[in-house]
Amino acid sequence: MSHYNGARADGAGDPLSESLELVGCDACRPQIREGLRELRQRDHELRQLDHELRELTDQTAALREEIAVLDAMAAEAAQYRLLGVEHLRDLPEPRWTVEEVVPEGDVVLFGQPSTYKTFVALDLALCVASGKDWHGHSVAQGTVVYVAAEGIRSMRQRIDAWEQVYGPADLSLIFFLGEAVNLLESEPDTMLHNSIVLAARGGDDAQLLVVDTLARSMVGGDENSAKDVGMFLHALSRLPARTRMVVHHTGKDGESARGSGALRGAADMMARIERRDGRSPRIDLACSKAPKDAKAWPTITLESRAVGDSLVLEPVPIFQASQQRHEELRERVLECVAEHEPVSRNKIERSVGGKATLVRQLIDQLVLEGALSESQDGQARRYRVPRPPAGDEVGTR
Repeated sequence: MSHYNGARADGAGDPLSESLELVGCDACRPQIREGLRELRQRDHELRQLDHELRELTDQTAALREEIAVLDAMAAEAAQYRLLGVEHLRDLPEPRWTVEEVVPEGDVVLFGQPSTYKTFVALDLALCVASGKDWHGHSVAQGTVVYVAAEGIRSMRQRIDAWEQVYGPADLSLIFFLGEAVNLLESEPDTMLHNSIVLAARGGDDAQLLVVDTLARSMVGGDENSAKDVGMFLHALSRLPARTRMVVHHTGKDGESARGSGALRGAADMMARIERRDGRSPRIDLACSKAPKDAKAWPTITLESRAVGDSLVLEPVPIFQASQQRHEELRERVLECVAEHEPVSRNKIERSVGGKATLVRQLIDQLVLEGALSESQDGQARRYRVPRPPAGDEVGTR
C-alpha cells in the first residue's frame, strides 16, 4: 500500500517556503504565508489519516484471523451442540419403535445358541414393517432393513409361517441383506448406509435396522476389546435408522452379553433371551438393561410352534408363564440340593440360575414347607432334602 509522504511540519525542505523568500512583493507575502499554513494543516491531517489507516489495516488483519478461528470452532461445534436448561426442557420425549419395549436408539438382543434369537428379531421386524402390533404392543411402522449376516436361505419359510399365524401383511417396507457387512471398515459401512437410504426411498431414516449378528459384522475385530467394540458402535450409530438392533451371544456365564462391557455401556436397551433347560419350546425375553428414563418391562414369555416348514413364536399369558417359571425354578432347586447336599445357599443360587432374590425367597419357602431342611455349618447355612424316618418307610411295618 502506498502512503502519503508530506512535507516536514517545520516547513524545512518545503519548496514553497523557500520560494517565498524570492518573492519581492511584500503585499503578496501574507497571502502566500496563509496558503502555506493551510497546506501544512492539510498535510498534518493527511499524515494523521495515514497513521490511522495503518492501524485499521492491522486491526482488520487481526479480526480476519479471529473470524477464521471462530468459523473453525463453529464448524466443529455443529457436531456437538451445547444445550441450555431451557433447551433441555424442550427436548421431545423418548420415542419407541415397539411401545414400552424397544426404544429408538441402539438395542442389543442377546442369548445363548438355539434360543430363537433370529426368530425374535424377525418377529419384531415383520411387525414394524407391516404395522401389526407386537404381542399387544403397538409399533411405529416404517422401513426395516435386516442384515442376515449368518444366512438368508430360511427367511422365506419363516415369513410364510409367520403370515399363516398372524395373517397376510403388506411387507413392502422390509428388505433383507443376505451377507455380512464389516462395520469396522469404511467402504462396507458406506455401502450399507447408501442401501438403507435407498430402501427408505430417500426419505426419512429407516425405522428399524437389524444386524444379525455382531460377531459376523466386525470381522477382524476383538469382541473383548473396548476399542474395537467402540469403533463398531460408532459406525452403527451413524447408520440412518431410528432403532439399530444388534443380535448377539451370551458369554460363558450364560447370563451377560459376550465381550467388552463397552457394549452394555453404550446400549440404550438390552434384552436377554433364555430358553428353559435348553430344550423347552418356551423362551423368556427379559429386560437386561432398561431404556433411559423408563422402567424395565416385565419378562415376556413366548412359545415356539411348528408351522409348515418353520416355527412361529406366540405369546404365553403372563399368569400362566409366571406360574410355570415358579414351578420350574422349584424343581431345579430341589434337584440341586438332592445332588449336592449338604449344599450352601450360594451354591444353589449359582447352580439354578435366575434372579438371586427369587431363589433365596424360594429356598426360605421350601424350608417353611418342610421340603428342605436347614442346618448351620459355622457361618454358612446348608440345606438337605429331608428323609422320612426309618419306621415310616414302606415295607418296614
